[in-house]
Amino acid sequence: EQVPTDRLERESTGATARRDAPAAHAMRAAAPAPMAKAAGDTGELVAELSRLPPAQWLERLEDWRRQGRLADVRAGLAEFRRRYPEHPVPVSLRELAP
Repeated sequence: EQVPTDRLERESTGATARRDAPAAHAMRAAAPAPMAKAAGDTGELVAELSRLPPAQWLERLEDWRRQGRLADVRAGLAEFRRRYPEHPVPVSLRELAP
């Protein structure tokens, strides 16, 4: 079977790669966003949290708990309790209280 010339040109010029580009883009888009700070910068992370309203602060701590960033959660929770001693804390975070 003879291959049409235009197909050979598409394959040799990378038309296949361009066709596959949306899939590669989707894979990059699905990758998690980089964290604003490294996990070791606990002081900076707590300062970042302190700019959030209490509900968002707790949501961020929950996210970190799910990511296994327990040292950051403990530091953030300690500061949260210092600033908002009467605010309720979810049970999942209370277990990590210092």
